Amino acid sequence: MTDRVVEEAVRIDRTVNEVFAAWTSGARLAAWFAPMGATPPDVEMQFEQGGKFRIVMDLGPGGIHITRGHFVEIVEHKLIRMSWQCDAWADPPSEVEVRFEADGQATIVKVRHRGITSPLAEEGQKFGWQACLAGLAAALSDSPDRTATTDQRP
Repeated sequence: MTDRVVEEAVRIDRTVNEVFAAWTSGARLAAWFAPMGATPPDVEMQFEQGGKFRIVMDLGPGGIHITRGHFVEIVEHKLIRMSWQCDAWADPPSEVEVRFEADGQATIVKVRHRGITSPLAEEGQKFGWQACLAGLAAALSDSPDRTATTDQRP
């Protein structure tokens, strides 16, 4: 098996401070972190270096999936790095890095998920990150004409 990497990005018409804040508490994360039309997840987290998190997602017919890990590094308004293990796949723990970059008055959020070992997990994580980033953009949008774009930029 080889390590696989999933990279996704989204541009959101909000400041870095606003976008970063959406990641900093369980309640804020639950408002947008729901791929595949899942009901809002149950999120428990200690947003601090070394703090743990647990995300329980009810995917309806897809079952209930639990993702857990801990925050390895947090640089306010710039970076969140965390360990990641989702029970949907038999992969060992992996690592997620989220970067926040100002783009004028907007923010580019880049997710890099590495250490994935199976093709099934790679496909699932790719779909999940695309859906979650789209949810983040939608949650931070205050008008129907605001748009966000996701792509695979590193």
